[in-house]
Amino acid sequence: MQLRREGKYLIEYEDYQYFVNFDLLKEKKIEYKDFFEVFKAGMMANEGIAQIIDLHNIGDAMFPNFFLNKIKNGINPKRSGDILVIQEPGWISSYTTGTSHGSLYEYDTHVPLIFYGWGLKPAEIVAPVEITDIAPTVAALLHILAPTGNIGNPIEGVVRQK
Repeated sequence: MQLRREGKYLIEYEDYQYFVNFDLLKEKKIEYKDFFEVFKAGMMANEGIAQIIDLHNIGDAMFPNFFLNKIKNGINPKRSGDILVIQEPGWISSYTTGTSHGSLYEYDTHVPLIFYGWGLKPAEIVAPVEITDIAPTVAALLHILAPTGNIGNPIEGVVRQK
């Protein structure tokens, strides 16, 4: 299918996410899945593009689960776009200097985390830690309940020391 019908099918772009004009698709009698496939084919023809993800059907994406879980945890159905563009490692768009901090790759997601204070011994933990693990770790160190709605776990290498 080719989209030769005139119109502005994409209404916004932000943080590698495209927002689709669903009203126009409906008006032109174009199914979203057909639009997505045409969009994806066009984008994948560009150098530096690793994958195009339909954020309404993440489970259908042919991409490693490690990355898909990061995508799932990073979207909000009320605010996120409809289509996500994932660039190849080392690629950046729209910047002449600096960075965007928007990729899923280790060089962009690895952030040092340091706990220090009374009763903690120097230690280095190399196991992956999720951001959601910080609050329950602090709560465990303070011997209080983790916050309501918490989904993380205390970091064992930190709380085991006390």
